[in-house]
Amino acid sequence: SAALAVSHAGVAIFLSAPPGDWTTFAFARYARPFREMDPYVDRDLSYLVAWLPFELELHDWATLLLVVVGVLIVTLYALTPSLRLRRNGIYVSAYCRRHLATLAAVGLLVLAWGSRLDGLSMTSLGADSTHSFGAYGFRVGLAVSMWTSLITAVAAFLVLWSGWHGYARVAAVAGLAACVGGPVLGAALPGLYGRSLSEVDRAEQDRPFAATRRRFTRRAFGVDAIEPGTGSSTDSPAVAAAGLPSWDPAAILRAVAGTSAASQRHELAWTTDPALEAIAIVGPRAGESPRWYGERIEAATTDERGRVLSALPPAPPAPAVLAWDAPLVFEGAEGGVVVSDTGGHIPAPRFGSFADRLAHTLNLRSPRLLSSTQPMFRPRVVFRRDVRDRIAALAPFLIAGPTVVPLVRGDSLYWSAELFTTAATYPLSERLMFAGLPRAYVHHAATAYANAQTGRVLLVAVPEPDAIMRVWIRRFPQLFVGLSGPLAASRAPAVDWAGVQATAFARTGLGDSPASARAALGVDNADADLADAPPTFYSPRRSAGALAWSVPLVGAQGVVTGVLRVAGGAYERTTWYPTARADRWSDVLDRLQRAADSAGFGRQRRNPRRGRVLVVPVTGGLLYAQAHYEWPSESAPVLAGVTTEYAGVTRTGQTLGSALGGIGVRTPIGDSAFRASVNALHRRMADALRRGDWVVFGAAFDALGQLLRTTGR
Repeated sequence: SAALAVSHAGVAIFLSAPPGDWTTFAFARYARPFREMDPYVDRDLSYLVAWLPFELELHDWATLLLVVVGVLIVTLYALTPSLRLRRNGIYVSAYCRRHLATLAAVGLLVLAWGSRLDGLSMTSLGADSTHSFGAYGFRVGLAVSMWTSLITAVAAFLVLWSGWHGYARVAAVAGLAACVGGPVLGAALPGLYGRSLSEVDRAEQDRPFAATRRRFTRRAFGVDAIEPGTGSSTDSPAVAAAGLPSWDPAAILRAVAGTSAASQRHELAWTTDPALEAIAIVGPRAGESPRWYGERIEAATTDERGRVLSALPPAPPAPAVLAWDAPLVFEGAEGGVVVSDTGGHIPAPRFGSFADRLAHTLNLRSPRLLSSTQPMFRPRVVFRRDVRDRIAALAPFLIAGPTVVPLVRGDSLYWSAELFTTAATYPLSERLMFAGLPRAYVHHAATAYANAQTGRVLLVAVPEPDAIMRVWIRRFPQLFVGLSGPLAASRAPAVDWAGVQATAFARTGLGDSPASARAALGVDNADADLADAPPTFYSPRRSAGALAWSVPLVGAQGVVTGVLRVAGGAYERTTWYPTARADRWSDVLDRLQRAADSAGFGRQRRNPRRGRVLVVPVTGGLLYAQAHYEWPSESAPVLAGVTTEYAGVTRTGQTLGSALGGIGVRTPIGDSAFRASVNALHRRMADALRRGDWVVFGAAFDALGQLLRTTGR
């Protein structure tokens, strides 16, 4: 009896584990009606998105429970005289027969429950590219699922009654018919239905269902939120060139980090204050202090040899030196660390008393923490130092996008990531791959800002959240804040959200007419050294100060149909700019390469590299630009030249600005600005000299020489 009690307790503990994540149950509990109906199953979308996933998990748990308990009961009965094998058949006692009949009836009810869920999820789990909900599903599939569920439930009561009264054959026939009849009918009916229709009739019947799927797909992935442009931007090529970078992000990082870049952390931030600049953030240098450095780079210009140029020092009160202590939080950080919280700004548990050290030692399984006796003021132990892990611990019901963008404001370094609401059972939408899984619904919900030095995370909800996000805002109102001021103005473009919108838009088009449907995202011919790199941001209007990112779309015939541009800053928006020119994407890439070869900085250079093609909407059409590099393995890359194409005319130059007629070349500065820049550089060199930081001293010295050359003084 003791062994039996222990085994039952073990099975009970195993089966008492929750079937899924707690957020599924919380969402089902707190969701409110979306006030939008599925047109075919006649249910509010909140039921299909919130309750249906929880009910599916509950059904899976009930099925597992039934199987485990059934096997256990049959095994235990087999060990007793109530169930044994004889020469003339199987002997089953009356008590055992009634128990097994009850168990079989419960199993049939679970099967009927599953048939009901199959019908309710037919528009949600079957609306993908391989099994789309159409005329057959609406006219036959839903009815078969409903009647199968009803007949199986009736069979369950018949099995219970006949098994209880000893009619074993009736129970066996009813149970077998319920278990086999539904699957056989579901497998045979599609073929019978298809034979009764021709291909033309089937396509005609599925036409309204395809239109409905297209509308729901646009709604599920934010295509309806895309603002239609007027066909071109208000920026002319001359104006646009002032805010476009000549350098690719990978080339800037390689030039700043040097040949030992593989042993360092390096990121790239962008700013438009006062002009378009790239801030190369380099982690601890080999053999030096663990400090991180940020070097401002003029992304639109080069020196006479094609090398990157350090930007002029910013005007006060901005810091002259971008340097930070080793960040507590960054992408890929591992393990816990004990720090001194002198300012009281680090959100982390205490690590002062012996009880604190013992608890954290057991939690981290790190005995060295218990023996740590280094004196600190307000010691704290920081867990979850990876940016994504830290955000997921704070908002596990949101999914972080694949891109983490650094952000520099004043003397502070932040990591920003886009957060999304997702759903696997949104009805009638196609599946898109996002964050490693196929999703039926993805919407931009918030932006997370993690302070690199303190680890404090700020969650900023979008101004107009979707119905799923409103559920979590109502449940956790203190978790999300509004954003204003400099941090809002410097918000990076939501590239992950724009990628989702672009992918869905390429499939469905914009508006009721699918004229641009079944397009593809333009894939250029960039070399591998430059393709896998952070996104290339630019400034649409130099006076606006907001960054932007764009992605071209190519139609089924290989013709560029337009470009999607997402703008950052305080007002995020995605705009579609169609083009009237029939430019084939492959021909554009070929013309850019031939122009570089003709200018002498193409494939004939030693170790040539092609950058990514930047497509920008301007007045009258699209501007294409591609940088070409000389990429030696033993030194920093050199910008060999830039090719552009606009209105069918191809131009080349040392930089993008010179390729467009010298637009964007830096002009001499006034006397007051010159004196302020020189004083700032001298202060930077003096501070570096006192610290013995020769890297910063050399960078300031080079910037001073560049300033003198530029101004001719």
